[in-house]
Amino acid sequence: MARVPAPLPPVHEDDDFQAALEIQQRYPVELAAARGAYGLTQLQMAERINTLWTGATADLDRLREAFNRRYGGRWQQLWQMVPTGPEAPQGASPADKAVLVTAYRTARAAVDNEPDGEKLVAMLAEADRFGDEATRRAVLDHLRDEGHLDPVHAWAAEHIGAAWVDQIAYLTGVLFGATSDAMLAQQAFKALQRPHEVASLTTLRQREEEARRRHEEQQRRLNPASTRAPAPGPGPLGEMGF
Repeated sequence: MARVPAPLPPVHEDDDFQAALEIQQRYPVELAAARGAYGLTQLQMAERINTLWTGATADLDRLREAFNRRYGGRWQQLWQMVPTGPEAPQGASPADKAVLVTAYRTARAAVDNEPDGEKLVAMLAEADRFGDEATRRAVLDHLRDEGHLDPVHAWAAEHIGAAWVDQIAYLTGVLFGATSDAMLAQQAFKALQRPHEVASLTTLRQREEEARRRHEEQQRRLNPASTRAPAPGPGPLGEMGF
């Protein structure tokens, strides 16, 4: 059996969590400063706020993905230490693998038709005692699929170690539960609300473009000569054109 890896740090000590929390604390201050900047047009202010918001959002997305990849990856790694599915020994021939798959499917069918949880636990203990790998895997898969995790945790504590149970319980709470550390992570990695200035950015850009076009049209009307093509001048050799 593989050794249980050292646990990940608690959420509040995780580097990505701390960086995300810093963004959550810094962003409102920077947003207020952008809104209070002197001498900016509405469009300039909206552009500045859009840059601030999109940058902070991209940073949070990157940190959130890294956090979920690390903590979620460890959760998956731990569950892979629990026997699951048909046994597939290295070097087994295709014929041997087919026999093992059939044995697993037969055991799984019997397990799925057993409604008594205590009998399932007894079946698991008996499979361990007699080395019935197909039934062991079938029972563990069934219990996990049905959400009956206490017997699985008890089995893992005995066969993998108490460290496995501690880690899987903590990570499950962080990733899928409502523990205090889960709430810490949710607060740090929550999406930033889109500022109203960003929502109006397209309209402001359109107004700016329309104002520019009106100004150019007005300039053409006031200075029609500036829009005419210049009259031809003398050739490169002077008036005579030699």
